[in-house]
Amino acid sequence: MKKNLLNYMTERYSKSTKKHDEKGPVVTISREYGCEGNIIARRLIEEIETDISAAVKDYIWQWINKEILELSAKELDIPAYKIEHLSSSEKKGFFGDIITSFGQHYTNDKTVRKTLMNVIASFADEGHVIIVGRGGVSITREIKRSLHIYLWAPFKWRIAEVSKKRNMPVKDVEKIAKDFDHKRKVIRDYFYGSKTDNTIFDIVLNSMTMSEDEIVFTILELMKLRKFI
Repeated sequence: MKKNLLNYMTERYSKSTKKHDEKGPVVTISREYGCEGNIIARRLIEEIETDISAAVKDYIWQWINKEILELSAKELDIPAYKIEHLSSSEKKGFFGDIITSFGQHYTNDKTVRKTLMNVIASFADEGHVIIVGRGGVSITREIKRSLHIYLWAPFKWRIAEVSKKRNMPVKDVEKIAKDFDHKRKVIRDYFYGSKTDNTIFDIVLNSMTMSEDEIVFTILELMKLRKFI
């Protein structure tokens, strides 16, 4: 369970002073709709906390997702739902369009974009954090002590799984999945500064052919090989 995570992360964010070669370690988990990134991140933290080698360390691993939006909204003094809306928009000038509703204080899209990037980058710089989505891979790719995971699965399988779990019509799920997949790609491209493909990730894991246990074990072994834990 997360332990006063926003307060904890806010403190880390405000005190981040690491030099470039000390940044990280950070793990990012990107995923297609229907692949459970949050569940994998939570399970990774649970496994790390019970690991004997990690128990003697003087740091705490955490995972974040929506907390990025909350802290960004706090920095900008605007509602978090507006950050959510603008961060999922695909329009080239989407930041400027949204900012007009914030008042005179925010006059250009760079304010919001830079805040989102700074929040994610500061968490990654401080290290011992798993970032789920939010374009984290694009922002942290150049950090030496980083590991970037992509959870993938065939479209039809993802649709069937979500439809069954949520008792939703297949056509409705297909529409939602296409929308989410597209917007997540747009966010990655936007923060990366150019078109991205799977080469931006260190490893692509198939959620259809691998169990949650196998995915968690694989990521943990990679973290250990890189001496993150």
